[in-house]
Amino acid sequence: MDGLPGSILAWIICSVFFALGLGCLWHGGREVRVTRRLQDRGVRTTATVIRHKPGSALDQPVYGYTDHRGARFTLEPGRIHNTFTPVGDRADVLYLPEHPETSRLAESEGTPWKGATPAFAIGAAMCLGTVAFMACLLFIPAGGFHTTSSPPLVMIFGLVGVPLLVLAIPVVRITRLVRLRRTGIRTEGVVVREADRSNRWLVDFVDHDGRRIQFTSGHTGKRAGARVPVVYRRARPQQAEVASLAPALRENGFIAVVALFFLAMAALAF
Repeated sequence: MDGLPGSILAWIICSVFFALGLGCLWHGGREVRVTRRLQDRGVRTTATVIRHKPGSALDQPVYGYTDHRGARFTLEPGRIHNTFTPVGDRADVLYLPEHPETSRLAESEGTPWKGATPAFAIGAAMCLGTVAFMACLLFIPAGGFHTTSSPPLVMIFGLVGVPLLVLAIPVVRITRLVRLRRTGIRTEGVVVREADRSNRWLVDFVDHDGRRIQFTSGHTGKRAGARVPVVYRRARPQQAEVASLAPALRENGFIAVVALFFLAMAALAF
């Protein structure tokens, strides 16, 4: 407790993060209330993707549907679609008969816990993480742990478990791409634009059914108009990948080297 006055800034930051976490939990609760009303009194109908609007990465779908009186409405889903939805695709929609403009996608947004899960997960993580950090400020001795004492489990997990989890990411990515190259359908795509000023670029291609599909990738020529080899599964063309293996090896190899470096440092520490 002697170190508390010198940690005022840390406590202020913790309070801000805790308040943001509570805000996320409130948003999740509000979403649960709306979707419960939709489940209890909502009317189900079929909506069709009629156009797209520019998104931060992929173009996002705009659905059109007709209510029980024949009036037409549009729905722009609140959740960002990480896979492209072509024009003409259909989805079930739930809307309130007294307010037909209040609607949600039945599968991804019309179930209370599906629509609110991201908000609850983020809010809970922020609140619990803040509480854990506050507990560290209160109960960890000012001089730290003695060298003769055993390191706590949290420290072991942080030094060993986190690098192992990070190392699993490139292994899974490379394995998935190799499998996709072996069993998927190959075609050619065109780089359209940079996705939200990130290191990823938007790629357009036409699938085996003649539909326009988009996906984002960091393994392109990084210029609009460039043509890149594309591979995808017949059942899920929206989850396409650039077929070149070398860029994926370079990117994920760097992540693997960093993870192995921290594992080596952890081994030396213990």
